[in-house]
Amino acid sequence: MPQSAHPAIRGDHRPTKAFLFDLDDTLLDREAAAEPYARSLYERYNLAHVPYEDYWTIFKKLDQHGYANRKMAMQTLIKMYGLSISADELVDDFRATAWLGCHQFVFPDAKDVLHQLRRRGYRLGIVTNGPEISQRIKAVESGMSDLVEVTLISGEEKVEKPAPEIFLRAAGKLGVDASECVFVGDNPLTDIRGAHSAGMITVWFKSYFPWPHDFTITPHYTITRLPELLEIAF
Repeated sequence: MPQSAHPAIRGDHRPTKAFLFDLDDTLLDREAAAEPYARSLYERYNLAHVPYEDYWTIFKKLDQHGYANRKMAMQTLIKMYGLSISADELVDDFRATAWLGCHQFVFPDAKDVLHQLRRRGYRLGIVTNGPEISQRIKAVESGMSDLVEVTLISGEEKVEKPAPEIFLRAAGKLGVDASECVFVGDNPLTDIRGAHSAGMITVWFKSYFPWPHDFTITPHYTITRLPELLEIAF
């Protein structure tokens, strides 16, 4: 299990000038945000004969917090419940409509933390994996894109976390060096590993994903609530 703070946080890092954030499950409660769409399908296809909690449990399992193969997940859902729609149509529908209204599911204090970081003079950005259409809708609908200077989406950038390139690209767009950036994310494999490889200070937002036992890296900091960022002397 990683420590809450790294004993040599400064090391070769310059004074911090920017904060970069993952979007899903870091700023936005993705699972909660997906539930209204799941419920809309349940109602649209008259699945009242299936207990909703059982259906929602299966929907979440197929979704895998957004890391599932979307088409395969939808094919399974269609087959299980006899939905009269093709997998391609359902994927398109999901990406275009699932995240409308997701502002309701931004994590408590997320906006306040971003506002406070901006008031302290830090530059801000988002780096998120996923298809262009769904991630752009999430960023806009959640209100997060209005609070940061850059939003990089892997589907647009044609490179995804944990590749260091997308982290370096975000730093470049903010006009800072990677060593002057703090990256905050919930996924050790994509967020922390990628930001670490890019030479950034890393903050693991401990949430759904456990820390891999065989990882040879540790985050500089571990938090369980976003306001904890404001208490750390970066």
